[in-house]
Parts: sequence; structure tokens; C-alpha cells
Amino acid sequence: MKRLLIVLLTCGMLVADAVSWPARADDTKVPSRSTDAPNAAVIYWQAFSAIPTLNAEQKQKYEAATKAPTAPLDDELEPIIAMFSLPLHEIHRARSVAPCDWQLDYDAGPHLWLSHLQKARDLSRAGLLRARLRFADDETDAAISDVLDVLKMARDCGSSPTLISYLVGVAIESNAQTVLAAELPRLKAEQLDQLAMDLKKLPPSATLAEGIRFEDQMFGGWLERRFEAVAKEIDDPQAGFEVLTVLQKELGADFASQPKPDDADAVRAAAQLKAVTVTEVRSWIEQLRRDYDEIAKMSLLAPADRQKRWAEFEAELTSTKKSSDAKSMSRHLSALFLPAVGKAFERAAQHQLRRELMSLVVQVQRHGPEALKSVTHIEVEHHKTATGFELRVACLDKTEVLAVGIAK
Repeated sequence: MKRLLIVLLTCGMLVADAVSWPARADDTKVPSRSTDAPNAAVIYWQAFSAIPTLNAEQKQKYEAATKAPTAPLDDELEPIIAMFSLPLHEIHRARSVAPCDWQLDYDAGPHLWLSHLQKARDLSRAGLLRARLRFADDETDAAISDVLDVLKMARDCGSSPTLISYLVGVAIESNAQTVLAAELPRLKAEQLDQLAMDLKKLPPSATLAEGIRFEDQMFGGWLERRFEAVAKEIDDPQAGFEVLTVLQKELGADFASQPKPDDADAVRAAAQLKAVTVTEVRSWIEQLRRDYDEIAKMSLLAPADRQKRWAEFEAELTSTKKSSDAKSMSRHLSALFLPAVGKAFERAAQHQLRRELMSLVVQVQRHGPEALKSVTHIEVEHHKTATGFELRVACLDKTEVLAVGIAK
């Protein structure tokens, strides 16, 4: 034991001396900070790796608190949120780093791994819970910082603009807006002014159109490459369906569902499908990619117009499934693989309005309802409540609402 102690002490002295000695030309130097371009994604992954594992009781309390974003929080939640101190410190560090590259394997196509999205959602909940605790303790500057950290991470989710990344970022940002708006009455005038500037400094996120075009590049591009590779292996110009069958196994897609015997149109379409050539399927992939481009353009329309156009487009695709004419058959892959963007279009419309409302509620809290007089491009309703106010804007067939002040 004494011998071991001497060895340990000696090692400790050597380490201490190594740290204090000046470096010689032949010494191994301590690595310096990388001079490569900074990347917020690297910092986020350090945060994700530090997310604590909660026991059953902690998890139950934690999840219950996240379901009501403006409800009072139990003091028992504080030690649970304290367990997230390190990962929340890291996402705060990431807020000052603009570039965010998740280094995703886009060549994987439909097999692309997007594990960072769920991690970001999980950590955003912790950040917003800590913000609510800090607001309740009147630590308003720290609370605002927590919310801004979450908003920056939400924008960074879409820096690799897949459609699902866009939607996850929208969901995180919406939750953060709800928490922040509810607490605005606690803020002083100078804090509101600073918050207005900080919201403008957040990086732009990907648009829905970018997400759809990226899906085309990722999935459409993969499908083209994989189809050509399988067609070359089979080496039969008439074996279009055989090539599709190989891809079906890889994708888990049902290219040729078994029609009911009494459905003559479906039986005829199934027979036609089994007779397709490689050249015909190649043209279907080209049509799929044109259809991706069509819905990307659709996403740039005004909300009501794109909702109407999508309903028409979706009906066109549905009608092709039982038809055996050449035009309908050319949309076979489009009917199978194009994302159902109807809900995404709705979320995009809501998201655009909520961002505007978030900026407006800060101005109304700071300057009163008079701040709305300069808003001319949308019709905003102001409703006073017992604890603050609400701003409302019509959104398609619904009303988007952002509430300021927490109901008692």
C-alpha cells in the first residue's frame, strides 16, 4: 500500500511539473483550440451527450410539467432541472456560434439518420422548464436567455433543411414563443427593448419550399441512383417491375398492392404495372421529381391558394392509383412517395404568423395597443385579458392566438 502511494504521489508530481515546465522544441505540446470554422452542431452534440437519465419518479414529474406550458411549477421540479445544467450550458454556448452543420449522410436517401432532432426536442423542454422556474423566481434576464437559447436551437434544427427538420424546428419555436409571451408582463422596458433586438438577431431558418426541394434532392436523387444500379445488375430492359420489386424490399413500400378481384380498374392497373419496362419506370422517377418541384412552388403561394391547389393536386394523385392509362401510370411513384404536405402547409402558415405575433406582442407590451397601428399587411385583433392581452390573427379557417400574461 505504501509503495502504491509513493508511485501515485510521484506520478502526480510529474504531471504537475509537466504542466508548469516551459515547452521545449522536442516536447509534445498540448493541443490548442481548433482554428477550423466554428460549428454549433458540435456543441449541440456535446449538450446531447450530457442529457441526464431520469428515474421513473423524476420522469413522471418532468413530463407532467411539460404538458402545460404556462401552469405553475412545483418546487420539486428544481432539483430535476438542475440535472440539466451542463447540457443547457452547452446550448447557451452554441447560441453565439452562427454556422451549424449537422454533417448528415445525405447519400443515404430514405435511410438518413436524424437522431439530433429528437435530442433537440428533449433538451428544448428542459430549457423552457428552467426558463419558467427562473421567471417565477424573478430571474428574468436568465430566463430570457434560456428561451433565446432554445429559439436559436430551433432555427438550427432546420440548417439541414429536410422537411422533418423544418417541422421539428417549427414545433420547438412555437413552444418557446408560448412560454416567452406568457411572461412578458414581468419584463421592464429596457428588457423588452433588448428582447426585440435579440429576436431579430436569431438566424433565419429554412423555409418549407427549401425543405421540399431538399427532400427531392435527397430521396429523388437516391431513387434515381439506386434504380440505375439495380437495373444495371438485372440487365433486362423489360424488367422494370423486377427492379421495382428490389427497391420495394429496401424501402418497405408497396409498389403493387393486391387488388380486389371485383375491382376491374385496379386489376387492370396491377397487370399494367407488372409489364412496365425499365425506360418507363425511369420516366416515372423523372415525373416524381417534377412533382416535387410542383409542390415546392405550391408552398410559395398564399396560404389559402396553396391549400386549394394542394387539395386539387392530392386528388389528381389519388385518381392515378386505379388507372392504367400511360399518363396516370407515370404518376405511380409520385402517388407513393410524395410527402403529404397538406398539414405542413398549415403549419407553415401558422409559423409565419406566430413569428409576426411574437414580435408584435413584445411591442404591444412595451408601447401599448397603439403599436399595432403601423401593421397594415395583416389584420390583428387585440383582446385585453385579466392578466394581460391576446393578439389574434385569422389563419386559413382557424385563428392563431398568442397570449401575454399567465391566467391565475
